[in-house]
Amino acid sequence: MRARLWNIAAVGVLLAGTLLGGSSVHAQTPPVATLNPAPVTAALDEIDAWLGDGENGVRWRTYLKADQLRAELGKGAEADPLLLNQTLTRLAGKANGLQLEPFQKLRKTLAVYANEVGAGYQGDFAKLAAADVGNYKPLTPEEFAAIRANMRDKAQALVAAMGGNSPLAQNWKKFLLWDQLAPNFDDNAEVSRGTLLQLDEVLNRFRANQPGLELPVFTDAARAIAKYRALASWGAAAQSRDLRSEYERLLNSLGTELQRHLERPTTETGWKVGRILGVIDNLGHSNDFVQLIRERFAQKNISAQFSVNFVDRMPNRNLDQVRPVRDCILGTSIFGTAHTLGSVRYELQPAEDKIQLMVHLDGLAQSRTRGYNGPVVINSQGQTTYTASKRISISDALFEADPAVASVDTRTHINSIQKTGGQFAAGLITKVAWKRASQSKAQAERISAEHTRQNVIKEFNERVAKDLGDARLRYQQKIRDPLVRRDMFPDTTRLTSSPEGVAADSTFAARNQIAADSPRPPVKPGQDLTLQIHESAVNNYLPIALASARISQETAEQQPILDGNVPNWIKVLSVKKPELAAAAATGAAVVNSASKTLDQVVEGQADERGPNDPPALPPFKPYSITLNPEAPVGVRFDDGKVVIRVRASKLVSDDMEYSNWDFIITYAITQADDRIVLKRVGDIEVFPTGFDPAWDKQMTAQQSGFRSTLAKNMNARANAGESFPAEIPIDPIRITNVGTLLLDQLEVQDGWLTIGWILPPAAP
Repeated sequence: MRARLWNIAAVGVLLAGTLLGGSSVHAQTPPVATLNPAPVTAALDEIDAWLGDGENGVRWRTYLKADQLRAELGKGAEADPLLLNQTLTRLAGKANGLQLEPFQKLRKTLAVYANEVGAGYQGDFAKLAAADVGNYKPLTPEEFAAIRANMRDKAQALVAAMGGNSPLAQNWKKFLLWDQLAPNFDDNAEVSRGTLLQLDEVLNRFRANQPGLELPVFTDAARAIAKYRALASWGAAAQSRDLRSEYERLLNSLGTELQRHLERPTTETGWKVGRILGVIDNLGHSNDFVQLIRERFAQKNISAQFSVNFVDRMPNRNLDQVRPVRDCILGTSIFGTAHTLGSVRYELQPAEDKIQLMVHLDGLAQSRTRGYNGPVVINSQGQTTYTASKRISISDALFEADPAVASVDTRTHINSIQKTGGQFAAGLITKVAWKRASQSKAQAERISAEHTRQNVIKEFNERVAKDLGDARLRYQQKIRDPLVRRDMFPDTTRLTSSPEGVAADSTFAARNQIAADSPRPPVKPGQDLTLQIHESAVNNYLPIALASARISQETAEQQPILDGNVPNWIKVLSVKKPELAAAAATGAAVVNSASKTLDQVVEGQADERGPNDPPALPPFKPYSITLNPEAPVGVRFDDGKVVIRVRASKLVSDDMEYSNWDFIITYAITQADDRIVLKRVGDIEVFPTGFDPAWDKQMTAQQSGFRSTLAKNMNARANAGESFPAEIPIDPIRITNVGTLLLDQLEVQDGWLTIGWILPPAAP
């Protein structure tokens, strides 16, 4: 029983799936409740009567655009929310007299009516954004001071927890760039581009994958700093001017990107929606609108399903061991050996908010023993059958197990009884011994069975506790803690189990990110393992893995070096497949070559190559590429392809430096037996960061010329095998206890990647 009887590794696999329905078209506009503009019209009539027909009344009506407002009130549900909110904006202004009761009454009634109109545009986010402009409230100096004070308090609490000025605190402060953070605590601290960039560096340290940063005292400080960073520019600017127009532009931009994302999503639309949404969410003026967006664009974006067959095949090995036997029963000291054979099986239990399963252990032990009692030795053989079971429950909050129960049955056969110490009176003694042994055999078997049952329960409990503890530790260290440090741990994760299998789904998105905008597609029946990933989950993870990563190469013979606080598995991949790292970094040399080609054209030097000749490949020169810290890479899943956009914030080569150029590569996702193979299709495209070719139409002349030359050079390198590889094979998944999984489904459509496997036939 001391050998490993079962394997809780299956539990870790099941839970790991957690971190790995609707349509994406416009929602129909629901019928609007009967709009009643009468209160607004009555308030306008009162203002008209109150102001009269004099010059002052005309000026006020012009200021309020009263005629346009009356026209919109007559349109009912077709009223333009932007025009309604323009009047609300004027009524919330600082013009002398707006504080008087007639204007305040108009403002209150119009605000109610504008919200009613906005409720009719549930499928039109552009109009919903316009309708929400009236909810803007200036960020007052007192509110901004409170945000700064909260950051200061959380930082001081962190210092106290680290031991004040202890060596531990000094080391942490050095790592966290405390010298850059501390000046922001002052009530008169300057807010500038430089101080904000320094805060970004501080936040990157607070959200590094450094053990310890997952502790609440660190995460609380990080959130307070992030809140201050998000609102610092707003708070500083609000002290000198009204930012209502900026907020209006922000909302209108969000509405535009939301509509684009619904109609034709790209790698850029989701990124732009998320970054604007994060600002508006932090300002807290449009909570209802933000909530509406999250309900529509933050559906679950990772799903994993495991069949009961998969779970049944997970125990790592059957028990087959020979162990010594030591016992004392009814005064007989027993010694010998036992050969034990056992098997482990899992039985899934129905549970809605966790994974619950029974672990069953069935065993058979055959023993040969000698029992010493007084002048005789008893040679016996026995057979013991036992069963034990234990219920395990797994959730993010808890890995726990109920006490084990067991039943044991022992049957023995006495082969011989011999007298020890000479043969005097041996016959009589053995005869008496046989009689007594026969009389006490049933009782001895019951006692032996009970001893075995207690040992089985004890060792079963200890082993499951150890394995559960190991699984919890791996989950905590490998999955939960890194995500908590990055402030990316999913708010919504659902685990369920049933006799048919296990399912896990999650929404993986930060506050400044969106998730899926449509439910996951159906999967083929009969699969043992299905993984469905929405492109948003990948895009939301990549900033964790690659933010500010730097790829460099000093010589042609040297492999590219990947620097930065990136996960170990990515560093290992960069070593195993250096061509992938080189592909991302090739852009630096290409940009340099493209720049020189453009310089020659500007200076009037002739290009000796023909119009159809491929660009000449420049010789190797040291280079480096630094990825965009906010969104290093974006992906789009659709039409059987993955579009990858590599965003480079800095490209350096040959003493030249270039900023914010992106490379777009398209791969078809294909199946070759049980491998997934990415095959590059079409040309590599090049655009300035933020330029969306699906929606944006114009670049500057300089950008356009630079882009054209850069794209030619990049594609020439790719075709020569020196850049993004033509094919990227992904090896099949092999699980130790199961074998190589057989790829059964591979679909890429509407933002979702669906992969399904079946298990290979079980070995005899």
